[in-house]
Amino acid sequence: MISPCIGVCTLSDNTCNACGRTTDEIAEWRGANDEVHARILTNCVARLDEDAHEQWVNKYNAKVKRITQK
Repeated sequence: MISPCIGVCTLSDNTCNACGRTTDEIAEWRGANDEVHARILTNCVARLDEDAHEQWVNKYNAKVKRITQK
């Protein structure tokens, strides 16, 4: 699964304002399986406010498109 990171990381209270992942989730992502990835992705996106969510969706979709077209 493609990481929810959109490359504009800024942390506030141990949570990324761009993707919504906590520092623990960021650390957990690399070694996790698809089930854990899906849980993290669901939880992190739910933490974003409406504006951040819209920005994340646009950047994430562009990232997925770029990666899958290689």
